[in-house]
Amino acid sequence: GTAQILEAIKQNASKFRNKPIGPLGLYIKMKEEYSPFKSCVEEHIKNYLRAFVVSCPADKNLLLGLMKQLRLSINDTPLVTIAPYSDKFHNIPVFPNALQMSRTINVENVVVFNVLVDMSRIESVLLAENYESACGLIQGPPGQQYLLYDATYVYYPESNHGTNGNELVSRLYTRNGGTADQLNMGKGRRPLIGVDIEQQKNSCIERLEEAKEEYAAAKNHSDELLQIYKLEKKNYDSYFQELQNLDETKSYCLHRREKLRRRREEIELAQHNAVDISDLEKERDFLNKEIEVCRVRLDLIDEQRLQIIAEIEPLKEECNRALKVSEDAGKNCLNFEEQCEGIHRKISTFERNIVLLGDDLKKFNDEIKTYEGKISEMDEICKEKYQQISEAISLVRPDWDGIPVEVRMSREQIERQLAKAQEKVTREMKKRNMAEISQEAAEAQLAAAKRVYMAKQNEIKIAEGKRNSLEASIEHRLSLWNTFQRYIQRQATKSFNECLNKRGSSGALIFDKKAKKLSLKVQQTNEASLSDNIKNMSGGERSYATLAFLLALGSCSETPFHVLDEFDVFMDSLSRQSAIKELISHARSNSNKTRQFIFITPQDLRGVQAGSDLSIFKLQSPRNLQGQSTISDEYIQN
Repeated sequence: GTAQILEAIKQNASKFRNKPIGPLGLYIKMKEEYSPFKSCVEEHIKNYLRAFVVSCPADKNLLLGLMKQLRLSINDTPLVTIAPYSDKFHNIPVFPNALQMSRTINVENVVVFNVLVDMSRIESVLLAENYESACGLIQGPPGQQYLLYDATYVYYPESNHGTNGNELVSRLYTRNGGTADQLNMGKGRRPLIGVDIEQQKNSCIERLEEAKEEYAAAKNHSDELLQIYKLEKKNYDSYFQELQNLDETKSYCLHRREKLRRRREEIELAQHNAVDISDLEKERDFLNKEIEVCRVRLDLIDEQRLQIIAEIEPLKEECNRALKVSEDAGKNCLNFEEQCEGIHRKISTFERNIVLLGDDLKKFNDEIKTYEGKISEMDEICKEKYQQISEAISLVRPDWDGIPVEVRMSREQIERQLAKAQEKVTREMKKRNMAEISQEAAEAQLAAAKRVYMAKQNEIKIAEGKRNSLEASIEHRLSLWNTFQRYIQRQATKSFNECLNKRGSSGALIFDKKAKKLSLKVQQTNEASLSDNIKNMSGGERSYATLAFLLALGSCSETPFHVLDEFDVFMDSLSRQSAIKELISHARSNSNKTRQFIFITPQDLRGVQAGSDLSIFKLQSPRNLQGQSTISDEYIQN
């Protein structure tokens, strides 16, 4: 975050023409007497608290490159702006009857103060104690309302609080001649000015100690479960081996009994054909005894086998129980890992807040980094233990129920199936052009592709951050443009009305932004003569209204030359004299000292007196001209 950026700037200080200044919030201090408005100040300048200022585009590109190398997320990438490194504060107006935001903070750094004035316009933002006080700063009748001193916004604090304990604020502003407000701003914003650093530090340390204790308990429990599991597995293996030995003995006895039974049948068959059967009878008796011995031995083996199976069943249940407990312990380890990650994120956020509050907390930042390292070690140990438990669980998952498994395929059949599967794998590898690529090379290609993917993701995040910054800048400039547009509309309407008032009438200019139309309203001495359509007026009235309209627009434009050609053609004598006087008075006003006016008329100008700032040029009649000619120098001098 911010600490990494500051460290990168320190390591590359020699590469900058002028050392970057930031974060800006480090240089902003709230005046104690205006502490109730700290949430209002934070809400207005929140986009610039973590911003950095550089003196030239080269330094900006270098700083952005360092941020890109740090691979910061969009939320952790601050704004970088260019401003001249001046030693003189901007001259800002002082409003006597309103509290300006610029008066509530102390900014010792000249560059930071000038950036806040240029970017956030803190001198034109007003503060009020409540909604009623904010409404008292609105001027003008409904439909033509504006804030006092043409301010941009009026902020006032709310009584309720947000999710992070911060005070919510609202702001009031004017738009299209009416008022609008934005309520309960800053719900998820974490307070940065006036926070209790020591309390946050102690809370963070307490959570870290609790995490250590939870980890130690989970580790001990995991070790105990591992020991129980190993002991039960050893007992299970011994019983399983004994049961296998009994099965082998039983198979031998069955085979021996079957062999003896066949021999007895052969002897019985031989008795019918032999004369002396005494030897055969002796052999038969011996075989009967052997068969009886095998039967008794088989019965004994069956009893032992059933006894061992009965003893194995509790072990299987115990193993299943231990397996379930181990799985629960694994889940607890995962939950603990998530908690550690959550604590890690909170500590990182707390570290950024510490950096914003001053260099005097550097020692505490080092302690936070130490805690982060310890938490990372705990995370690695937790992951290692979880991996060991997972491997142990995967090794023993008993699925044998005491009954021999019968394999229905011979060894040759299994080998043929394995060969077919290997051939299929080989064909797929050739099909995917992987025949000559080893596993290590494929893993290297995968790792390279992942690195390229992550680099592109970081570039996308940086581009999105720049886009958000540009959108905020466009929105800010659009707000300034709308304010300037409303000012031009008011000035043009005021000038138009003042010009008409000199002839005993009044009027207004109607600017319809939605329909993109500009219309005039002219009212004579009586209300019945109100006219929305200039075509319904007489020739003189229409010419004078048009003249007033042109003068109103001209007063709002910054062109050095203004030319009117045959403006009095359709006027009567009285209207013409009044119009010429109005034009001369308008040209001689203080606001037009730097402009030059040229009026062209075919009418008589005997009533107009030339002066030091007014010259009259008369052209010769076309009937007296012999061919094309120009005004002589003598005539111009006269």
